[in-house]
Amino acid sequence: MSIYCVLGAKGATAKLIVKELIQKNNVKEVRCVVRNIDAVPKDTFPENNKIKLLAGDVGNKDDKNIGEALKGAKGVFFVCAAKGYENVKAVDFRGVGHIAKIAKECNVSRLLLLTSQLVHPANRFNLIRGILNTVNTGLFHWSGMMDFKFAGEKLLRLSGIDYTIVRPGRLLDDEGGKSKFHVAQTNASFMSSGITRSDLASLLIAAIDSPNTKNCTFEVACTPLKEDETVSLPTDALFKDLNANYDNDWGNDGRKVFDEL
Repeated sequence: MSIYCVLGAKGATAKLIVKELIQKNNVKEVRCVVRNIDAVPKDTFPENNKIKLLAGDVGNKDDKNIGEALKGAKGVFFVCAAKGYENVKAVDFRGVGHIAKIAKECNVSRLLLLTSQLVHPANRFNLIRGILNTVNTGLFHWSGMMDFKFAGEKLLRLSGIDYTIVRPGRLLDDEGGKSKFHVAQTNASFMSSGITRSDLASLLIAAIDSPNTKNCTFEVACTPLKEDETVSLPTDALFKDLNANYDNDWGNDGRKVFDEL
């Protein structure tokens, strides 16, 4: 029986992760970590004895609650969504490194980070990346949201903890369970069909324990099923062609992350 921790549990995708995790027989407890418990509506999470609601601020390196939340957890989902320049910098960038350090100290088996397609600097002239780079952090800054997300990815890779980094494209609120999953390692945009939050939640749960996703970064998307295709949940087979060396070629290049922003 395993314990999982969901950081940023109040978010749209995170809630679906929690909902699916509590239905699994091998899950003992799901720790839902939010910055302010009092701000969580009563109907945010299902009524279930496996759910434990905890306060914790991933953007505050002095918050002692995070260590308690991660202690004894097998897997940790980092699915936080910050707004505002300083908050995004604190959460998506420095917060990832902070959580990785604590997770390693707590002997967490895997830290899964949800980021976004196009975060890699090679896409700096992509129009969509440019828009996303300023949508939460505003104009007139040297670095923006996508820059901070990529820097957070790099801190995770350099932390020494086993990780999985998942980069979806456009997120859809449609009903899940009606699509075919696709994964790739492109460092760029991957398919234009997007993925429903429900399908993404299922994929993240499959990915966090898969040996094929250990220390891998990959893009993900879904396409509508064809007439001769049947619905299938994401399994290890979906991730069999991922290559951990792909990350090492450009993720651990020796440059100091803090000097780049």
